[in-house]
Amino acid sequence: MLNDLRFAIRLLWKSPGFTTVAIVALALGIGANTAIFSLVNSVLLRPLPFRDSDRLAIFWETDPAQGFNRQGPSGPSYLAFRDQSKSFEDMALLEQGTGTVTGFGEPQQIPALRVTRNFLPVLGFTPILGRNFAPSEGWNQRVLILGYGAWQRYYGKDPNVVGKKMLMDDLPYTVIGVLPSNFWFPDPGELLAPWVDGDLAARSPKDHNFGVVGHLKRAVSVQQANAELNLIEHRISEQFVVLTNWATTVALLKDVVSENVRSGMLLLLAAVALVLLIACANLANLMLARAAGRTRETAIRMALGAGRWRLGRQFLTESAVLGAMGGVLGLLLALWGVDLLDRVVPGSMPLSGGAGIVMRPAIHMDEWALIFTLSTSLATSLIFGLPPAFAASKAKVNDALKEGGRASSSGGNRLRNAFAVSEVALALVLLIGAGLVMKSFWRIQQVHPGFAADHVLAMEMELPTDSKYRTRPEQAEFFRRVLENVRSLPMVRSAGVTNQLPLDTSDEPRTEFSVEGRAPLPSGEGYLADYRNASPDYFRAMGIPLRKGRVFADQDRADRPLVAIINETLARRYWPDGANPIGQRLRLGPRHIPEIVGIVGDVKTSALNQDTAPAIYMSYLQTPEMKMSLVVRAEGDPAKMIRAVKAQVWAADKDQPMYKIRTMEQVLGESQSSSKFTLALLAIFAAVAMGLAALGIYGVISYAVTQRTREIGIRIALGAARHDVLRLVVGQGTVLALAGVVVGLAGAFALTRVMRSLLFGVSATDPLIFATAAMFLAVVALLASYIPARRATAVDPTVSLRYE
Repeated sequence: MLNDLRFAIRLLWKSPGFTTVAIVALALGIGANTAIFSLVNSVLLRPLPFRDSDRLAIFWETDPAQGFNRQGPSGPSYLAFRDQSKSFEDMALLEQGTGTVTGFGEPQQIPALRVTRNFLPVLGFTPILGRNFAPSEGWNQRVLILGYGAWQRYYGKDPNVVGKKMLMDDLPYTVIGVLPSNFWFPDPGELLAPWVDGDLAARSPKDHNFGVVGHLKRAVSVQQANAELNLIEHRISEQFVVLTNWATTVALLKDVVSENVRSGMLLLLAAVALVLLIACANLANLMLARAAGRTRETAIRMALGAGRWRLGRQFLTESAVLGAMGGVLGLLLALWGVDLLDRVVPGSMPLSGGAGIVMRPAIHMDEWALIFTLSTSLATSLIFGLPPAFAASKAKVNDALKEGGRASSSGGNRLRNAFAVSEVALALVLLIGAGLVMKSFWRIQQVHPGFAADHVLAMEMELPTDSKYRTRPEQAEFFRRVLENVRSLPMVRSAGVTNQLPLDTSDEPRTEFSVEGRAPLPSGEGYLADYRNASPDYFRAMGIPLRKGRVFADQDRADRPLVAIINETLARRYWPDGANPIGQRLRLGPRHIPEIVGIVGDVKTSALNQDTAPAIYMSYLQTPEMKMSLVVRAEGDPAKMIRAVKAQVWAADKDQPMYKIRTMEQVLGESQSSSKFTLALLAIFAAVAMGLAALGIYGVISYAVTQRTREIGIRIALGAARHDVLRLVVGQGTVLALAGVVVGLAGAFALTRVMRSLLFGVSATDPLIFATAAMFLAVVALLASYIPARRATAVDPTVSLRYE
């Protein structure tokens, strides 16, 4: 083996061009596969960083009759589930929110979680400094645990931070602990504050604002836990009438986190695997050509007594050396690629059905990625090493030694042709897949979001209601002052506030409603609408058109009758006969009964490729909220107004932070970031695959020209014209290209059907994409065969016919 290894290295060293091409092709294929595998492994395969994460489950409540989906359990519901369930070892509750932190320079709004004291033990984490919450510590004790990043940012990793005070929401909180650096949860939180049972029991059963995570017992399945919790849900509904007919759904946390990105990531993994297969086929062709060039050497070895296994082992050793070198370089490329993916892959992942977003795990290489790289290197070595080893072992000694070894194996030619055809076929499948995704993305781009994103700046604010702004009028007054200040800026054309920006899925407020004087809707349609709170100038600032009636006015205050604006979808759905909804009254719970005063255009709330939901807008002066987004339409570049707008907000309250500061064009772009990322990678993979396929065709035709030099010289000597030789050689490339296209079309027709869930407005068998991709790849393959064909026309008969 050492002799074989030394000989293989010596041979590869003597052919630097071939060796470089082979190693680079392998490195690209292995590196890309390892990087994408690390992405898929981090998000889909690797256990979440929790204790017994495969048994960590979450559950939510749903009301099928009303259409509610994935509502978090209420406080009383959680207590009933925790106390009565036998399926869970333990369960913890959390509420996602933000905290206003002051005293560290510019006020900041950071994500925070209010949790039960067993939250960290359920996940398997303990503070690296200080302690966990005590059983008696709740809403009023004002203690918190710092996240590692917050500890580093605000206190410079001070080891004596425990016991210090931090101003959050204008109230002093005592730091009692610090989380480890590897703490992660799908709902982000840099600060943890406690809940106690008494506070939760006092909450309304209608407040479905919580998340619950629990550890399933080892012998309990998700289905068993689901059945038990639904029995408990039935008991709860007997105590709380508002929960009648509600149901509970249990799911493993790891499945929920990745549910909406699973198909896209698996598509990328399949695409990059095709690229590696094409690279292997290409290298197999190169190795076969080298093996054919060494026919005389092989024949002499066999004549001197070398067995077929001995010869095959020599060729496999050469491929193993190439595979190892390609694997090492591929690993280095993968390290860079994983770091790049961690920076460019969106940090948040949408949940299905517009149920919000979760944070993705960090993308990094682990021991499984290294094993994957090693396995891939070995597998590719076998894939492109076995054909030449097999061909060498089948060489005929007598034929190979005749006339300097000019004889060639027709079987070897067939094998090389088969590899070239497979390269074209695989490249076509990838090209068609990329084309379908590209057309789908183009279709999404044509969807109007319902608002004008240009020249609009947006930022979120959440008021501290524990220390100030306790009442609704105080909250409304603050945002009124902010709007008045911002409108005074010379570059501002209009400004407004809303509780939810379009295309921002971080929170999806919805409301039950009914129409006064109307019979209940048929079962299954549901009285459900997106709930939006807006100021009078919000629609003008966002460019949302008024279709009928009027928008809100400054006179629509708390002391005036409630008014509402609906979107076109709600008007069409609940007034399908063309009746005028203006003047009709809606019932939003027992207290809010607004009159419809206007109809505005539809706005995409969750994603451009999803249907618009019914929406109800209420005046922010009549139904104020503590969390609102400020939108400002500017004369020029809105990003240049950030500092001026901040100053006007601080003129209303110097301690009020702003966060998620971005333009609406950025919001629009972020809503499509996942599609853009998938499209970009698919396009790169398709381009690489097409280049490799063209190289494969070129290699086969070039080798055929070299092999048939004598024949071509005879044809020219006997009077064959240059165009005859050109047609002869290009014809061989045409046959290979057409065969690859036919096989590729059949494969694409079968495989692209699994992409249906990723497409929008495009059929998985779109004839235009199929035809365009096939023609484009055929043209590229023909161009690849034209280059050696031109070389064939330049053959000098006197040189080609000269006897060696």
